[in-house]
Amino acid sequence: RKYVTIVSNEQRQSYSADFTTDYSEYEELHTWIDNTSKKFVMLEKQLKLTTPGSKECQVKKGETLK
Repeated sequence: RKYVTIVSNEQRQSYSADFTTDYSEYEELHTWIDNTSKKFVMLEKQLKLTTPGSKECQVKKGETLK
């Protein structure tokens, strides 16, 4: 376990600083994952509108893999 019960103000400040640092990274990663997920949803919808095996279908599949 990384953290133990807080027993001092200095310890509280240290934990707070760690949280702030880690939370900023979390927010950045969450935004990146959300945007990537939305891109895949959009590409999947576009792929469903194409004819299987068509050139357009192959192009959309290629875009998905980028």
